Amino acid sequence: MTIKKLRGLFSVSLVLVSVLASTLSCQSSNGKPVKIQYTAMELNGGVEVLMDVDLNYAIKGKISRYYRELRRHFLEQRMFHNGVRKLKQGLEIKFRTLQQRNIVSTYLAKNYKEFVLANSDKEGAFILTATISNTKVAEQKKFMVKKNIVALHRKFTELRVVDPIVTARGKNRVLVQLPGLHNTEQVQSLIDKHATVESRPLSEDHDSYISGGHKRAEPLPPGTEILYERRTNRPYLLKKEVTWSGEHVVNAVAGFSSGIGALTPSVHITLNDEGGKRNHAVSSKLLNKRVAIVFIETVPDIITVDGKKKRINNIVKRIINVAYIRSPLYKRFQISGMADTEQAHKVAMFLRAGNLAAPMTTVEIRVLGPSLWVGNI
Repeated sequence: MTIKKLRGLFSVSLVLVSVLASTLSCQSSNGKPVKIQYTAMELNGGVEVLMDVDLNYAIKGKISRYYRELRRHFLEQRMFHNGVRKLKQGLEIKFRTLQQRNIVSTYLAKNYKEFVLANSDKEGAFILTATISNTKVAEQKKFMVKKNIVALHRKFTELRVVDPIVTARGKNRVLVQLPGLHNTEQVQSLIDKHATVESRPLSEDHDSYISGGHKRAEPLPPGTEILYERRTNRPYLLKKEVTWSGEHVVNAVAGFSSGIGALTPSVHITLNDEGGKRNHAVSSKLLNKRVAIVFIETVPDIITVDGKKKRINNIVKRIINVAYIRSPLYKRFQISGMADTEQAHKVAMFLRAGNLAAPMTTVEIRVLGPSLWVGNI
């Protein structure tokens, strides 16, 4: 058999090889067997995407969550202050008296150990500065990159992309390799599209505002926003406070409701310990009150600006369920009211994939051909 024919045989065998990474056995010049491991990208080619992780945006988001959470805690526990201001890596809290500052300082030292606390006096006010240390910020950024890698890998696995490869590149970049795919627009759409679910209580002002203020286009009560129910387009006034969200979900399975009456498509959810504690604590306070389940989807779109096409992400929030809490909720529960089984599977899939810890933008996207060509054999 000639070398030319051998090459032809190898060429045919490569077309038939599995998308998964394979091992090719051959012999070295001394006659000993050598095994060469080839990745799915080398065998089949695919799309490679280099992405930048916006870590500063994520830190700002974390500070904003602290800001909302602490203001709520101060109000609930009657810890008096004279204003809270966001800083680059923390918060500045003003007080009228030294005693007020000491009470809050003790509370933060006990419950928020990630803060570095510092006291100062300025213009007759007692100041408490709570900042996240540089070490903690660096740890958070490293964690965010790792969480994004895990979330992207789970997402592509849930979407049945075979053997996705997601790795870190430097401190703030991630490299995505998707073997067997060659359509960059399709891949970019898969990367951009994200979704999650949040549980949020209805505002105490819901009924009065919706019946009057909403129709007259009056300003919203502080700490609230209007969202619309998916099927009826009915408006609801929700608090911005989140009971639990996709980041607390450890498992989500599509199924059917287990309550009395007709079976309807639903999602059965299991939360982690933190989410379960939050869910129980908040639901215990909201007995016989209404809570909304909000589906938040990031939908990619292309617009034209100054004659140039620009890719943007639209955030779409729709309420998929509003229900009364009749008993305290724990780690396991179900969300009913899905439009159909397809939506139930979609919601469950996105929840299993997990949230991105920080937003990402595409730096470069390209198609790579197979590197295991005839000349390498």
